[in-house]
Amino acid sequence: MLKKTAIVVVIFILVKLVDGCRCPEPDIFRWNSISTQTLQNNVVTSADSILFSDYGIGMTVESQQIAMCQPGFIDAAFARKCASHEMESNIKQVDIQTVSSFDSSHAAGSDITSYCKTLRVINLSAPSIPVSELGDLISIQDLNEFNIFFTQNPSSSGYYQFVVNIRLENGTVLTNTTRSVKLY
Repeated sequence: MLKKTAIVVVIFILVKLVDGCRCPEPDIFRWNSISTQTLQNNVVTSADSILFSDYGIGMTVESQQIAMCQPGFIDAAFARKCASHEMESNIKQVDIQTVSSFDSSHAAGSDITSYCKTLRVINLSAPSIPVSELGDLISIQDLNEFNIFFTQNPSSSGYYQFVVNIRLENGTVLTNTTRSVKLY
């Protein structure tokens, strides 16, 4: 009888080792902030004046874990992490607004997202994509740093500032305003 019990226990442990993490609930994350930096040729800068073709916005999207699954004994004993992650609310839209008048079609407060493209910092050689498609790429499991650049020049040189908004499916809007920089 003791032999049969030992065999059952060994089989149970082997199944748990091979089976992986079976958390009843996934880890839950919440998007909680975005930050922006001024870029010159894809490098962070504190310059007050930048050639428009060299200007960009560095954006980082931060998340916070709000619930964690509790792994079983075997998972904990072997320090295995649960691979299941979910967002409390997914990103619905990313948009960029100009604080001052940008051109004859875009007065102060206008959405200029259509003038913007983005690159992931992790792969600057990858093709750029429209900022409007950025929400589909942002994931908690990846590096969430993006460089945003403009495909259209403003109508004149001057001081410019932009507002980056990330709209979540639950109605929350994460906002960050860039610092004012003279673009020429």
